[in-house]
Amino acid sequence: MSLLTDIITASDPAQRDCALDEFCCDLSLEALLEECAALDRFRRTNDNLYEQVRALFFLYA
Repeated sequence: MSLLTDIITASDPAQRDCALDEFCCDLSLEALLEECAALDRFRRTNDNLYEQVRALFFLYA
């Protein structure tokens, strides 16, 4: 799993509700592109609609 999918599926509200910028600000372009690819795979294979929508929001941001 990727860092961003871990955030989406986290059961701890402190991790799940943090700003996306906190986790992405220090990532390189290559790492961001890998996270985007992982998010896209996650949203296409996940059956949970809420998690699919969160992944799409992360991709859009």
